[in-house]
Amino acid sequence: MKPVVIFYSFSGSTRRVAEILARRLGAPAVEVKTREPIRHPYGVGFMNRIRERTPEIVVDADLDAFDTFYIGGPTWFWTVTPPLITLLRTRSFAGKTVVPFCTNDSQPGDFLARFAELCPDADVKPGFQVQRVRRLSDEEIESITKRTWEPRDSGLP
Repeated sequence: MKPVVIFYSFSGSTRRVAEILARRLGAPAVEVKTREPIRHPYGVGFMNRIRERTPEIVVDADLDAFDTFYIGGPTWFWTVTPPLITLLRTRSFAGKTVVPFCTNDSQPGDFLARFAELCPDADVKPGFQVQRVRRLSDEEIESITKRTWEPRDSGLP
């Protein structure tokens, strides 16, 4: 198993979770960035404008070397954020293992379930969510990441 943690973070909360998860897995953390900045995700009419928007993204890593992808981002309007939708629609994860994760202050909505739809040829494992990241210690976040899928022979604590 050669894992990588891929994440999109708007406010820094998902970055924090991704870095803790990557450290625990002994894997690199790779940030998905948008070419054009996304303005604040909350506001009148924003939900309808972003639902299926697919912004141009930048991923500064060769992802072909990995077979297990932990992919996460914030939940926006109870679904997957547009930068991750772009990633999942433009990159093939066929034959790879994908473990989704999300950060939010309420509920994940269909965030975790949509990965099966967006990665139809991948082995999508049950994911996890981390709520109210700013209120949690690093140890609490690490404990939550331990509840996710891991290969039986990983040797992880």
